[in-house]
Amino acid sequence: MISLAPSSNAGPTTFAQRLMEQPAIARIYERYWRPAFTRFLSGLSYREELELLRAQLPRDPTSRIVDWCCGTGLHGRTIARAMQPPGVVVGVDQSRAMVDIAASYGRAARIDRQIFIAADMHRVRFRAPFDAALCIAALHLLNDQASALAHMAKSLKPDASLIGAIPIRRAPVATGPLARIGWHLPTRHDFERTLDLAGFRLDWTDLRGRALLFRAARK
Repeated sequence: MISLAPSSNAGPTTFAQRLMEQPAIARIYERYWRPAFTRFLSGLSYREELELLRAQLPRDPTSRIVDWCCGTGLHGRTIARAMQPPGVVVGVDQSRAMVDIAASYGRAARIDRQIFIAADMHRVRFRAPFDAALCIAALHLLNDQASALAHMAKSLKPDASLIGAIPIRRAPVATGPLARIGWHLPTRHDFERTLDLAGFRLDWTDLRGRALLFRAARK
C-alpha cells in the first residue's frame, strides 16, 4: 500500500466524509453499510450492482484499471481475481481506515493484482493512462464533482471508460438535510452535463430507483 501526504485542501470537510474516515465504519462497511446503502437506493443487492457494472468493463484480463474512491476494495478485488500480468486494479481512497481494511482483505484473499493508494485523489498522478476506471457510489460525497471527474478523465486513455454509480435526485430542488451532511445529489440532467464538461461521452445508463449506473468514455 502507498500513502501520500495530504494536499493543502485535503481531509474530510463534511459529516459524511468524516464518517467514512472512521475505523468502525470501515470495519462494517462491506458487510453491512454498503449493502444496505445499495438496497435502499436502487433495490439491487451489492452483488447484482457489481455484476451490472462489471459487464461494462474491458474483458481483456491484462487491462489496467483504476478504482477511484475504492472504499474497502470489494469491486476491485472481484475484478482483480481474474487479472493476468500486467493487468492490475489500483484502488485510491482518501480514507486511510478504508484502505487499511481493503489491503487486509486483499492479503487474506491472496490477490496479487490489486494495489492501494491512500491519498487525496487530486494528488495522484500516473505515468501511464488506464484502460478503464471505476467510481461507484462515491461521487455524491465529493465537494467538487466537476473537478473530480475532470481528474478521472485525465487518468484514462482516449475512449477508455469510467464505470460508476451515483445517487441522483428527481427534481431540481434543494436536498435540505442531505446537502447539510455532505451528500451532493445532482439531477440526471446536471450530472450528464457535468460529465460532458469534464471530458466524457455518456455511452450507457441504467436507472435503478434513485441510483444511476453509467458508463462514460473519455472523449
